[in-house]
Amino acid sequence: MKTALTLMAALGSAFATPAFASDDAAGASRSVEVRYSDLNLATAGGVASLKRRISDAATRICGDSYSRDLGMRAAVAKCRTAAIDSTRVQMADAISAAQRGQAYAQVTGGSIAVSH
Repeated sequence: MKTALTLMAALGSAFATPAFASDDAAGASRSVEVRYSDLNLATAGGVASLKRRISDAATRICGDSYSRDLGMRAAVAKCRTAAIDSTRVQMADAISAAQRGQAYAQVTGGSIAVSH
């Protein structure tokens, strides 16, 4: 399933307010595009870099869990898990294609949508 890309985000503040806190009552979701066309996903280093980028994108979407409020920490952790899980199929497809030697980046634009 292809997720619509809605936002190319820049790095946020380390103490950013979680994005889900500002979602409207209709449950609007946020999405960050993670580019990987510069990575060699056929290598462990390339895959590790992609996973770091996805984790950073989840942090931009959900915020950090530096709050003393345990409820907020749990909500941020749940949001980050869901955001990272939203990439599993796309990431597996990209890695598989790279390991088969296919130019996956040319087919998909070399990006993965991280959403929550």
